[in-house]
Amino acid sequence: MKALLTAAVMAVAVAAAPVAAADFPNGPVQVIVPSAPGSGMDVLARTIATHLEKELGTPFPILNTPGAGQATAARALLDAPANGQTIMIAHPQLLVSAETGILPRELLDKLAPIAQTGSQENFLAAPASAPFSNLKELADYAKAHPGEVNAGIDGIVGLDHIVLLQLADEMGVKFNYVNVPGGGPPKVQSLLGGFTQLGVLGPGPFSGVFKSGDIKGLATLSNTDAKSVSFPEVPTTKAQGYSAEFVLGFWWFVRADTPQPIVDKLAKAIADVMADPAAQKEIVTRGIPNPSYADAATARQQIDAQMVGIHKVVEEVAKLQ
Repeated sequence: MKALLTAAVMAVAVAAAPVAAADFPNGPVQVIVPSAPGSGMDVLARTIATHLEKELGTPFPILNTPGAGQATAARALLDAPANGQTIMIAHPQLLVSAETGILPRELLDKLAPIAQTGSQENFLAAPASAPFSNLKELADYAKAHPGEVNAGIDGIVGLDHIVLLQLADEMGVKFNYVNVPGGGPPKVQSLLGGFTQLGVLGPGPFSGVFKSGDIKGLATLSNTDAKSVSFPEVPTTKAQGYSAEFVLGFWWFVRADTPQPIVDKLAKAIADVMADPAAQKEIVTRGIPNPSYADAATARQQIDAQMVGIHKVVEEVAKLQ
């Protein structure tokens, strides 16, 4: 009798999966974005969400959930039902949080990537009034004025904190680190208000204030010979003799226990959006210069590979503290 009941339950579960996929989406699909409105990740999420609404015929409202190095957003996704009606976009900061214990690793393992969309270069920025305009001048100033350069960071041992620690180590200087959570827009305000003299900004938040002349770019944080796609006049770290790099890829997640047919439907919708030339053009226009796409398997490979690198960097950063 027990065996018959077990078989019956399994049969019902198998039969229910296609029905769940056929009914999906059953109402709005909430997109959790672990940054403040206006950040590069937020802009990308909103752009893709608009196109997903057309693909799946339902609203994709954005829920901005900054804080705790994306751990707050991850917990919000895990607290939602595993029915595909809540999804999340994230970038490698989520992996840093898992590596440093802000987000327990077992919780990260309960998230499943379904796609990677776009990659973004980042810039080291300073107020227009700062007494340095490139990395050499920054190094010289920081050496001559120890303890006077405040760097805004989006969380302790966040990605921007790590890259600034690496850069300071290469320069042989130390910066003061000021926690300015919420992504690019709060860091822009901190720079404009004179509370910080350095900040790492994505192309979205960087663009307007750079073009207006209120903020200047000290470096494109890239360890390659290629110039910035968006702002070729801002020299790379490599061109200035340094190796610190900050390039972001963006992943989309669901709960790992979401029924596979629903995951497949979401993944196909994202793939179709990213194959649309109009969507690609819009993504580039809105500040993400590389509208790349990778499927779930490739995204998982990216995450696993980056976790290895982040583990090494976090260990090295701990030695610098």
